[in-house]
Amino acid sequence: MRSMLIPLGTVLCAGLTSCANSILQGYDGPVLPDDETYLVRAARNTSDRLSANIEIISYDSPRGDVIPVSTRSVRMVPGDSCFGVVATSSTMDQATAELCFYGEAGEEYEIRVLVSGIPQNMEDTTGARTTAYRGPFSVDSIWIVNSNTADMMALSTF
Repeated sequence: MRSMLIPLGTVLCAGLTSCANSILQGYDGPVLPDDETYLVRAARNTSDRLSANIEIISYDSPRGDVIPVSTRSVRMVPGDSCFGVVATSSTMDQATAELCFYGEAGEEYEIRVLVSGIPQNMEDTTGARTTAYRGPFSVDSIWIVNSNTADMMALSTF
């Protein structure tokens, strides 16, 4: 019995990983080509302490209903849309924002976050001065940019 649980657990973990990396379809009906939809995705978290984990927690349906989700990317049909976003800093400070903009077909948009810490001036043995940042780290703003043009589409500051 135990020998059957190990392969089953491996398959389940692989399936969950693929679901976490998949793109959510934020519209009804069949899958549409990329040039007839737009993509909103959360910027990838890095190991930098001044980065944040970003999650899309809701989006608006074409009728304006808020649909709760838990994803890093959503493909939508062109039009006005609002996205609920939560960002968590490395010291677990959280900020939530609703970002609304008009998404155009064929475009990709990225959700980004600005995290700040307490600046600390440092000097090395050669006398060179640098500034490092220490915690607690807090989320200062969340925004969406067009990945192709770098135009800011929506901004929320705290």
